[in-house]
Amino acid sequence: MDYTHLTYEQRYHIDRGRRMNLPVRAIALKIGVHPSTVYREIKRGCDAGEVYRAVPADERARMRARSSAANHPTKPAALWDLIGQWIAEQHAPDQAAGRLALIGIDIPVSVAAIYAFIRRDERTRGNLHTQLRRAYKRRLCRVRAGGMPRNRPSIRHRPLIIHQRLGPGHWEIDTMRGSHGDGRCVLVAVERFSRKVCLAVLSEPTAEETARVLVQMLCDYTVLSMTFDNGSEFAQYAKACEQLQAQAYFAEPGRPQQRGTCENTIGLIRQYLPKYTSLAKLTYDKLQWIEHQLDHRPRKCLGYLTPHEVLFNLKPTPVALRT
Repeated sequence: MDYTHLTYEQRYHIDRGRRMNLPVRAIALKIGVHPSTVYREIKRGCDAGEVYRAVPADERARMRARSSAANHPTKPAALWDLIGQWIAEQHAPDQAAGRLALIGIDIPVSVAAIYAFIRRDERTRGNLHTQLRRAYKRRLCRVRAGGMPRNRPSIRHRPLIIHQRLGPGHWEIDTMRGSHGDGRCVLVAVERFSRKVCLAVLSEPTAEETARVLVQMLCDYTVLSMTFDNGSEFAQYAKACEQLQAQAYFAEPGRPQQRGTCENTIGLIRQYLPKYTSLAKLTYDKLQWIEHQLDHRPRKCLGYLTPHEVLFNLKPTPVALRT
C-alpha cells in the first residue's frame, strides 16, 4: 500500500479551518483525507499552548521525516539476494555478516539486520528461517509507557560518540525483576565504554524511589548521559538527570536491542540471580560481590581486559607460572 504525507497546502487549510471553528469532518472533506488523518495531524502539530499553526507543524513534520527509520539508507537488493543465498546454504547470520568484508563488499550489515531480513522472508512464506541451526526467539512487544512524560528524548538523537563507545560516562539503565508477586527489583546501570556495572535493590520500584536510588548509585562516577527503556519507573528521569548533570535518551518501545549492553549484562547477572529468584533476602554485600565478579571478569569485547581495568586504565597484572 502506498502512503502519502500531508502537504503544506493541506496543513494551511487545516490551520484556516481551525481558526474558523469548522468541524474536523468538513476540513477532511475539503482537503481530501480521512477525518482520523486530520485528528492525528492536529494532535501532532499543536504547540505547547495546544494551538495548531501550519508553518511550525510543517517544520516539525519535516524533522520527524528526517529521523524516521523509513528514510534511512537501504541496502541494495542484490546484497540481500546474496545473503539469502548464504542463509539457504545454512550459513549462520554472523558468518554471513563477517564474510562480506572478506569478499570486497564494503556495505556493513549487522547480524540483527540479517535476522530481520529472515523474519520478513518468513512473513512472505519464505523458508530461510528453516535453515537456521537454532530457532530465533520471538520478541513480545509489550509497550507500557503509561505515565511517562511526552516528548522524551529519543535514542535516535543520541550523538555518534555514544553509539561508537568513544569515551566513558555513558550509561544504560534498566530494572531486573525477581520472583512473581515480589514487588522488589534490581536497578541495573552499565557503562557502555568499560561495561562497568552498578547494582541496587529497589524495595518499591516507584518513579521517585528509582530516581533517588539512581542518583545515589552513580554519584561517584562520571555520568554524561543515560539511556532508559520506557518503563514507568523511569518517569522521574529528569530529576535524576538534573542532579547528575546528565543527558537522557529513551529507546523505542518494544526494541530492547537498542540497549543491548544492558540486556546482555542482565543475562550475565542471571548467572547469580536466576529468573524467579526472590529478592527478599538479597543483601547489600551480595550485590557488591556480584558487581565485583562482573567487573573483574575478562570480556572478549574489551580485548579480554576486565571492565575494572578499562575504566581505570590499568594493565593486567603479570603472573609467573611455576616451572
